[in-house]
Amino acid sequence: MGLTLIVLIVIVVACGALFCVHNGTRTPPDFHFTSVELPLGITLLGTLLLGCVPGDLAAWLGHAPIGRMLRRGLNRESESCPAQGVGHA
Repeated sequence: MGLTLIVLIVIVVACGALFCVHNGTRTPPDFHFTSVELPLGITLLGTLLLGCVPGDLAAWLGHAPIGRMLRRGLNRESESCPAQGVGHA
């Protein structure tokens, strides 16, 4: 799994670099308080990252409490309900 993950990361980084090289046209993104000229590829990949990172964090934070509650509930059930039929023929 570790090698597969490393290969996948290298492929994604290579595709991102290739995208940035082919989209080198400078564009001025407007931030309402300042404007800078950046290459189009960097601008698009940056906005993709700025959207994905908070989105992934929000999804993880929303899912983590549900998983904890489910694990607690399963632990309570297994402690309160002993296995039935064990040792009986």
